[in-house]
Amino acid sequence: MSSTLDREELIELIHNQHKKIVETLSEELQAWAKDREGEDKLLISTGLKVEDNETGLTYTVVGASTADDDNIIVSLEKPQGGIINVTVNDLQKNYKRL
Repeated sequence: MSSTLDREELIELIHNQHKKIVETLSEELQAWAKDREGEDKLLISTGLKVEDNETGLTYTVVGASTADDDNIIVSLEKPQGGIINVTVNDLQKNYKRL
């Protein structure tokens, strides 16, 4: 058995590792990222689908706003209609990205 990888083996290895990384990241609901200036930027946007960890129901993000206490409130459209508002912290704890 050769200790070097040929081109196809290397491509397959890279593909498999990339796939694992993407799967891990997609399971986590990240709310913030740093922009080029190092400032926090909200990653949650309109149309994002999230699933309630407890009920399995799917909600759609319809907006986000800042509350008086500088907390971010995310508005979710319920599957049966209507809107609920949750904080970003609650969203990260109780929902997962689809």
